[in-house]
Amino acid sequence: MTQDSTTISMNSIEAVLRLLVLTVHADCQSKPQELDEVWRQIPKLRIFTDNKGFPDADGFGDLIETFDAQLSEHRDRSSLLSEVEDAIHKIDSPTLAPIVLTSMRVIAYADHEYHPTERTIIDRAAEVWGLASGSALYME
Repeated sequence: MTQDSTTISMNSIEAVLRLLVLTVHADCQSKPQELDEVWRQIPKLRIFTDNKGFPDADGFGDLIETFDAQLSEHRDRSSLLSEVEDAIHKIDSPTLAPIVLTSMRVIAYADHEYHPTERTIIDRAAEVWGLASGSALYME
């Protein structure tokens, strides 16, 4: 991770939102309770917004809706995993990474199921960011 703990780029913000929506679509479905959980996670990201052009929660909404619509047509697991990998590598704030990982876990389990692909992307994010995955937290 290269950026300091309080500065992130617009690329990182978009990558975070895309990664959260990719977590919703990991099981090739967009379940309402998982998408609702994305919205509940947004306040955690507000600490990274300021008056220098970063979007507020309303701006996040436009991105979330766009990503969800794009991914609703997305059914190829390998390209989904490739997009996840790309998004993970755009998030390089040591403060942001654990917040995103926690949000991914909460979103993945919002439907009370922890799918293998959800586990795969969460474990991969944890590996890249040098964090404990915590997958065992949601094993049934």
